[in-house]
Amino acid sequence: MKRFSILYNDNNLNDSEYQDNQKFNDDGYNFQNVLDDLNLREISKFTSLTQKDINYVLNIMIDFKSTKDDIKVRYGVMRDFLRIPGFFEIFERQMNYFEAIREKLFAAKRNMMRTTGDVSGETSFLNYNKITQACFFLSLTYKTIFNLYREFKRLDLKSPHLIKFNDFLVDLIENTQLRQLNEECAIFGDHVNEGVVFDIDMKLNSILRIISLRLYDFRYVKPVQTGLFYSVMRRLSIEEKKDKNKEIYIEKTFTQESRISSIDDAYLKSSLEYQINLCARRLSSIYDTLIDLFLNISGELVFYKYALNMIAYMRQTGIPYCFAKLSGESDDSDNSENQENSQNSKDFMEFKDLCDITLSTSLKNAESSVVRNDCNLKENDGINIIIGANQSGKTTFLRSFGSALMFARAGLPVPAVSAKISLFKNLYTHFQRYDDELKNEGQLDTELTEMEKIVYSADGESIILMNESFSSTGIKDATQIACDVLGAFAYVGAKVIYVTHIPDVRDKLAVSGNLDGAKDINVNLYKTGQNSDGSPTFKLEKMP
Repeated sequence: MKRFSILYNDNNLNDSEYQDNQKFNDDGYNFQNVLDDLNLREISKFTSLTQKDINYVLNIMIDFKSTKDDIKVRYGVMRDFLRIPGFFEIFERQMNYFEAIREKLFAAKRNMMRTTGDVSGETSFLNYNKITQACFFLSLTYKTIFNLYREFKRLDLKSPHLIKFNDFLVDLIENTQLRQLNEECAIFGDHVNEGVVFDIDMKLNSILRIISLRLYDFRYVKPVQTGLFYSVMRRLSIEEKKDKNKEIYIEKTFTQESRISSIDDAYLKSSLEYQINLCARRLSSIYDTLIDLFLNISGELVFYKYALNMIAYMRQTGIPYCFAKLSGESDDSDNSENQENSQNSKDFMEFKDLCDITLSTSLKNAESSVVRNDCNLKENDGINIIIGANQSGKTTFLRSFGSALMFARAGLPVPAVSAKISLFKNLYTHFQRYDDELKNEGQLDTELTEMEKIVYSADGESIILMNESFSSTGIKDATQIACDVLGAFAYVGAKVIYVTHIPDVRDKLAVSGNLDGAKDINVNLYKTGQNSDGSPTFKLEKMP
């Protein structure tokens, strides 16, 4: 049985367990800075999820390991959740059952693992209870899987991955030994309360039937050697000693009340315990595997709940949203000419009517009040500099652009009318951080240390967002440092968006010689606009 994921494609299956809250690259850059600088933690609170669930999604964002196929999987699943009323709620409710089963299972296993001072009789009885517990939980697991299977069969699914998951459920219910195993467990369970006498005809044979099933259909369960346990039965001469064996009691008085010799008694108990233990282990490994598999899917549903809650928030506040296209690909609705253009214009970033999500909390009517910006970066647009007056929206745009990139890269809805991105490798942020304890040179040293980590780890597939970097020093020194850093990024082919207070940094960069080693790099200058009365428009305007 293969692990199934609704978050990753088949070639990129990852255990979607909650990851550590810290992620560093090889050069020591802490990508938690990206979350803080782009206000992604604050934005995530609009989803009304627990902090643990939010951290799970944020760690997916800064992992940057999702492939194009992963993103297409997520968009497909999300569209089905949005298209079919109540589908997500049904799915989530069924997954919650596995969480409940898991909690009960942990409690039962703790009881199973309790040690006892008396071996022999009590040990046998305890092991027999293991099978009783295993049968109970496997039947409960089967019922939950069957309910999920029944719900999926009536849905009109469009997502290829959810259709594949439906096929997986069908195969699990209809084409494996799970149904027969469930029936054997039910037969065993029907005779649990028949008394203390161990009925060899009924219970032992039921155990043997369970063991002899083709349980290698399930992950972690090794194939059973055919006939092994029937040979044990022959060694015990079950049929010849049928009447005698019916008198065996599985309780503390086992030895005293059995009517066979102590040597035969010990041998028989040892053989029975071996079979009982093996049966319990096999049943336990099966329902552990099944519950773990569906709990993994349940964990991945957190990602979709985050996305759906974010969409609900954007709808409520009037912010547009879309699913970003990946460069080099187009929708099925595109004609052949558009498809050709899409293939020829790969490796660029384009957003139309991009909004800042956080502004919706401070404005009464976000739909008409939040200023929207368009942004289009071509393949050669390596250095992009944004200047303008204070409080004119430079940093707000940079944060909205960065958070939209992070959303699109992870496969989440983007706050824009339309969006298209190229799949970048890493996104770095270098925002000025004010610290009262670090004055002047101390502040600059901290900035340079952080920038050094970015310079030595960024490459041609990286995006760097710089906000008022090096403003802790004078204009002359800041200009020199900025030219050196921008030249280094241009040399490796990284894309930079730099918000700065230095008005002539583009001209200084052009004559500095730092771009001599870079080829085909455009240096673009943008400025925040102003109305006739001098008030800011909060719109970016590209300068010649």
